[in-house]
Amino acid sequence: MNFAQRCIPSDNGAGGNAQRCESLIRTCSYFKEVGIPMAEKRIDRYPQLFSGSTRQRAVTALALCAHTRYIIADEPTTALNVSI
Repeated sequence: MNFAQRCIPSDNGAGGNAQRCESLIRTCSYFKEVGIPMAEKRIDRYPQLFSGSTRQRAVTALALCAHTRYIIADEPTTALNVSI
């Protein structure tokens, strides 16, 4: 499952396409916020195609997208590059 598929709500009720589009736009903005370059192109990629630091950034973006209150990370800076 790629990142775009992970961020789309699973229910296909009324307004499904509009809700999907909104979810993709929101996730793309979170990808940019955490520092993933070319977010629009990379949101359709699979996690195994990302480097370790980009994978951590993507998972952080998905957690932000889910409106979580807390994000607990084990060794959160191990694979991140120096740009953060």
